[in-house]
Amino acid sequence: MWIETISVVAGKLLATNAEFGSNSATSELFAWAQVPAQSADAYRDVTVDVISEVASNDEKPFREIHLPNAFVVNYSERYNDKMGVGEFALTLRQKVDKLDDVKSNK
Repeated sequence: MWIETISVVAGKLLATNAEFGSNSATSELFAWAQVPAQSADAYRDVTVDVISEVASNDEKPFREIHLPNAFVVNYSERYNDKMGVGEFALTLRQKVDKLDDVKSNK
C-alpha cells in the first residue's frame, strides 16, 4: 500500500502576477475543488513536485509523486490585505481502489 493523501501542496497568491496573469493556475485549482466527488471530472492525473526550501535556489524537485486518479479533499486560501499576498493549500487524495498506481521517481 502507498500514500493515501498528499496534504501539503501549498503556495503563494500574489495580488499581481505579470508572468502568469492573475493567479490563473490557482483559479483552476479553485474551480477543480468545486467539482462534486461523484463527477468523473473530479478525478485528475496529478504530478506533485516536492521542492525543499533549504536545498537550493534552483527549485529542482527532490521527489516527484504521480497520482493518476487524484481528487480534491480540501482547498483553502488565506489573504493578507496589507501586503497583497495570500497563501493557498490543497489536500489531494488518490482514489482508494487505485492506491497501487501512485508512483514516485525517488
